[in-house]
Amino acid sequence: MSVFKDWLGGAGNTVLWVEYEAYARRVFANSPADWYADPVRYASTLIQAQGVMPSQCLSVDVLAPSLSTLEDTDAPLAAAAIVDSLGLDTQADFVAQALDALLHRYGGQLDLFIKLRTPASLLGAGDDPAMITFDDLDDLAAALSNFMRPLADKSVTGVLLEKCGDVSLTVDEVDAYEPIISAARHYDWCTAMSFPDVTLGTTLESQLDLDVLLFPQCPLESISAAASDPRTGGGLTDAYWSGAAISADESRGRLLYGCISASANPETVLSVLRDLA
Repeated sequence: MSVFKDWLGGAGNTVLWVEYEAYARRVFANSPADWYADPVRYASTLIQAQGVMPSQCLSVDVLAPSLSTLEDTDAPLAAAAIVDSLGLDTQADFVAQALDALLHRYGGQLDLFIKLRTPASLLGAGDDPAMITFDDLDDLAAALSNFMRPLADKSVTGVLLEKCGDVSLTVDEVDAYEPIISAARHYDWCTAMSFPDVTLGTTLESQLDLDVLLFPQCPLESISAAASDPRTGGGLTDAYWSGAAISADESRGRLLYGCISASANPETVLSVLRDLA
């Protein structure tokens, strides 16, 4: 049973998709420096957070453990360094064990997505993707496709690509990302792309086979509610998590998506979620 796929099919249900790893790491695990050292602790922390904030979709940033081995993930990274980090067995084992623990606990009860940052985002393209070469994009996309392959037999609903910058993809990006999307389709996964830097809902003109576009920093009223292809979701902005609640009538039949910041106030988070129920 998949509430996400039901929604995609036009069932008219409301779907709540909350990204809360950074928040859970602080509130439920006391911000451990070795966050990606113990997959059991990692999964247990997310399970604890899920018990308080019952999201119907759960996404796991499967690149984060590998990227954490690099010195400064906030600075632009070389494609070769990222590719090398993805080949580390320890991080791959962490991802597999964490996913297995979450699927053991929630199999059939929620939709699990693997989250990948797009190659351009990993390379620090931001608002200037033209600075990135096709070879770098292609090398990284191939590495991401290889990273996905061992996860193909897990009961995953889909893949979520996170794209920094505006809602546009260069021709090189489309060509490089297409194998990732094709692999997801081969695994019978849904496909989504999130735009965390965009503050006004819009559409994406590209040839990528995406099921849904997600705008975590766009107010719900600025996001199309049409059952178009691709569909759109979002609305759970930083303002929402700070107390600007969304009414139940406004949210009915929508895909509500957003990310709780690590510094969010727990009482406010619980309050706005209660109002949404």
